[in-house]
Amino acid sequence: MKALIIGGGIGGVSAAIALQRVGIEAVVFEQADTLREIGAGLSVWTNAVKALRKLGAGDSVLASGSIIERFEARNWQENQAGKTPVTDEVRGAVKQPPDFDERTVLTEELHKKHGVQG
Repeated sequence: MKALIIGGGIGGVSAAIALQRVGIEAVVFEQADTLREIGAGLSVWTNAVKALRKLGAGDSVLASGSIIERFEARNWQENQAGKTPVTDEVRGAVKQPPDFDERTVLTEELHKKHGVQG
């Protein structure tokens, strides 16, 4: 069986890796010829860390990120609408401190670790 995956971003590459691990050949098609920075970053919580570790990329991605100490919400005028600290209680409940990572680093790490080619 062969799977054709459209899009070489985080979701596409992750799907290809998961399929390959269960014996399904996966080919990723991506229109961009190089990876470039799109979007600032993303927060990675417990379930995402578990998934990244199953894909073999969790530890290296987390090593390049920053632990989140608090969340801030801002409106379109950049005024602060709210602030929530990430307390020790929250960290203990989720078993993994929330982490902020650059989207490009995560995508590159998935590509590099697993040699997924389109």
